[in-house]
Amino acid sequence: QNSEKTIKTATITFQNSENYGASLQSYALQRALIKIGVENEVLNYQCEYMGKPYSLSALRRKGILRYLLGIAYSFVRMPRIAKFREFRRLIKMTSNLNLVDLHSMENQYDAFIAGSDQVWNDSISNFDPSYYLDFVKAPEKKMSYAASFGFENIPDSLKSRYKELLKDFSVFNMREESGVNNIQLLLDRPANLVLDPTMLLNKEEWDEVARPSLKKEKYILVYQTTISSSLIKTVRKLARRTGYKVICIPFPLGGFLKSKLEFTAGPREWIGLIRDAEIVVTDSFHGSAFSIVYNKNFYVCITDAATRIYNLLNIFQLKDRICIDDSELELTKKINWESVNIKLNEERKRSIGDIKVMLGV
Repeated sequence: QNSEKTIKTATITFQNSENYGASLQSYALQRALIKIGVENEVLNYQCEYMGKPYSLSALRRKGILRYLLGIAYSFVRMPRIAKFREFRRLIKMTSNLNLVDLHSMENQYDAFIAGSDQVWNDSISNFDPSYYLDFVKAPEKKMSYAASFGFENIPDSLKSRYKELLKDFSVFNMREESGVNNIQLLLDRPANLVLDPTMLLNKEEWDEVARPSLKKEKYILVYQTTISSSLIKTVRKLARRTGYKVICIPFPLGGFLKSKLEFTAGPREWIGLIRDAEIVVTDSFHGSAFSIVYNKNFYVCITDAATRIYNLLNIFQLKDRICIDDSELELTKKINWESVNIKLNEERKRSIGDIKVMLGV
């Protein structure tokens, strides 16, 4: 492409969910693309399956516990909807698109990026082919950045389906080591391991969108997405030993915890709550990612389905932040932020380099 013409890119991702990580990574990837001189729009497409957490097919796929948790969460999200809507105005998006619209867009962009997050997790989108760019015919326009399957290995029963959907991508940039291996095994093709988009921006850039938490006292922030009594136990121990107040987003799952609940925080407030906390306790990938970006003393209490978090902590040699059931918390153990930040800068440069190579800029 000649240097006079600005490259136009479009991203498909989960931009419309009232989920902190999903919204923040859509914003971050767009910012990173604009910073290297590329135009970007997020395709404002909503998968029909994701829009129906109450449907019977959702119950069949998720099982009763995840299904009920999904419904509980959709109520909890209601007070945040306005703030999420306001945050999304910071992202340049197309108008609302349906499947027919998607199929007429190929000539409007030079490149299409299957964006970050678990866009290739069949249980989230029910294999909606749009997230695999099936509406783009030219293979050289089909690429991914920090795409995630959300699981370790592709089940045998789904391999041929995945192979069919992914076979003509020109570039694979994956968020997890396991994703790189999956592409290698499935298609015998190389893939790059890259940072989640939220880590491509530094803390000064996140400060521009963060809203200060305005909390006067020191606090422990609990950002919990799955039921875990061991996480609650960990927080209780930390609160007892430090005397700090506890703030939960949205509420404690798996036990009683004396805490203040944050139901209305949007993405900007969420960043502020992490940034201004003394300690963060989380079971979430993005909770961990932002704790690293902001150099927070943090603990991760995770269940078995946490490939993504292991991968992340591994890169920065922070696996000792994981709390296994009843392990004694080493409260005095300090994180060597100097070496973490050096590594973060290296990884950031490398990932931005991979984007430039992918787009030929």
